Amino acid sequence: MKKMYVTIVLLLMTSVLNAQSGEIQNGGFEDWTTNTLFDYPNQWSNSNQQEPVAQPAVVKSTDAQQGVYSAELRVNDDLGAYIFHGQVNQGIDGGIPYAASFDNVKFQYKCDFPVGDSLYLLIVRFTSGVQTDTLIIPVIHGTQTTWTQVVVPIPAGTQDELFFALSMGDPLNEISVTPGSWARIDQVELYNGAVLQTDLPNNGFETWTTQTLESADSWFSYNEELIGLGLNNANKTTDAHSGNFAMEMTAVESVVTQDVYTSAIAMGPIFGGVTPVPYVASPTAFSGWFKFFSPFFNNDNATSVVEFFENGNLIGASIQTMDTCSGYTYFSYPLTIIGTPDSIEFSIYGGMQVGSVLKLDDLSFSGGNVGLTEFAQMNVSIYPNPASSEVMIKAEGEYTIELVDLTGKVIMSQEKAVGIQVMNVEQVIPGTYLVRLDNGTNLTIHKLVVE
Repeated sequence: MKKMYVTIVLLLMTSVLNAQSGEIQNGGFEDWTTNTLFDYPNQWSNSNQQEPVAQPAVVKSTDAQQGVYSAELRVNDDLGAYIFHGQVNQGIDGGIPYAASFDNVKFQYKCDFPVGDSLYLLIVRFTSGVQTDTLIIPVIHGTQTTWTQVVVPIPAGTQDELFFALSMGDPLNEISVTPGSWARIDQVELYNGAVLQTDLPNNGFETWTTQTLESADSWFSYNEELIGLGLNNANKTTDAHSGNFAMEMTAVESVVTQDVYTSAIAMGPIFGGVTPVPYVASPTAFSGWFKFFSPFFNNDNATSVVEFFENGNLIGASIQTMDTCSGYTYFSYPLTIIGTPDSIEFSIYGGMQVGSVLKLDDLSFSGGNVGLTEFAQMNVSIYPNPASSEVMIKAEGEYTIELVDLTGKVIMSQEKAVGIQVMNVEQVIPGTYLVRLDNGTNLTIHKLVVE
């Protein structure tokens, strides 16, 4: 219960025109959406699932030589674009069961490669678990705008397991392909002379699976990139400080790359560095609730980074660490801004050690002009309601405010109010009150609940 009030303080503030709200959107992590990230061809391992990438490198294309779909391999950045049958773990270490003898490979293709770039065919034969033959061959290059069949002769041989891959560039010798290159592949077939052998699984790329990801609305994380490695490290948890959900951030290790990936969330895109986003409010505090566990305790912590910019110049920053704590712990960090922000970089990083877990909830910016512009656009006169600390009030023109209890007693009045006013109710006895707004033309009465 709040203390009985001695006085009621009415703080007068003028709204900042054309300002964004400044509040942290979905700071309580209650809103989550399941998004489609990419498709991948069934039974083919592929770079979408094997590497952390910002954009899918293997794409389901409806431009097919036969059937409905083909596989398009795109080079979007320096990471690979490939499809394969077999096993990779610190190198090629196995294939799929395949006993038929073959001496040539055929497939349909379209492509667009700069001079010097190629799609490579990689074949590794295994017998009783031992590699018996390895071939890496450039098979298509240049530009081909119509479906064309390529026939690739290879030394005849047998095997009981087969590793079969098509790759943009040579992965064994680290020969890359220029970003923007692409190749569409369809109807991959193995022949012995003129005789078609057993088809490879899904050789016409007719069946695909859609990869989805549930993400916190208004937040960016590394999940979109790590999903290719089968990893998530920023996830919804029901262990919340308030409401139904909170954010859980973990450091994870990939069995594919052997790398450790710390978790991060940000207001803007985060892959390759945090991207600034438009922001024009001037909060004076950043607060929230967290709990943090790390197996390394004092040698590990989480970090929040808030930076405000005006015309590209840094005008305010706060970098804070969060140490281990077993239960939800409140934090509040002051923010000092010298100037008027037009953008912000805001990110939070979990622990660096595998096994660390950071949980966040009820993050907020407060103070300054935070929230006023949002309220100006709302079709209400009082917000929030119920209230526990501050109430924003607005009416047209110049108006008078009266705060009245249920006995009819006017507790306090304010004349010549204009625009948005902010009333502090922290010292008000919890209960129901009336707020009368009179601009000389219209008199409106609103119920206000103070908690």
